[in-house]
Amino acid sequence: MFKESFVRFILLLLVQVLILNNIHLYHFVTPLIYIYFIIKLPFDIPGWLLLLLAFLIGFLMDIFAATPGLHASATVFAAFIRPLIIRLMRSGRDYEPGLVPGIRDMGPRWFIGYSIIIVAVQVAAITFLENLGSSDYTQIFYRWFYSTLVSFTMILILDYLFLTKKKKGYI
Repeated sequence: MFKESFVRFILLLLVQVLILNNIHLYHFVTPLIYIYFIIKLPFDIPGWLLLLLAFLIGFLMDIFAATPGLHASATVFAAFIRPLIIRLMRSGRDYEPGLVPGIRDMGPRWFIGYSIIIVAVQVAAITFLENLGSSDYTQIFYRWFYSTLVSFTMILILDYLFLTKKKKGYI
């Protein structure tokens, strides 16, 4: 499990930094798929490790995108609320140790609800922090909405493409 998560971490970071950060649809929508790493961590990962990994991937994004603290803070915030979202979406059964959120194990309906909330929160944090001094709320809303939509669609496609088997372990 550790090897699979490490590979996912590196690949998502590289795709985000080398390709997606250079795509600006309609000059204001940038797909953000690196949050998929946090989405796919096992349910039973310790909170401290979840936050540490979120900070690490966000910090590396900040280094490559020259946005000090922007991605790190947004990703840590998304990771911080992840356990609450999982508890709220509990399907009435306990999660097995090592179970990873995904379409295969949790079903498309559960995964869509869970991942769109995480993506929307993370993109909202980034959009809000990027536009702190702006008063153009319509543009901020459109930026958040379309960035969430594009990012979520790409994450959903990724999960369908890389359906993984159940495995045990933390990372």
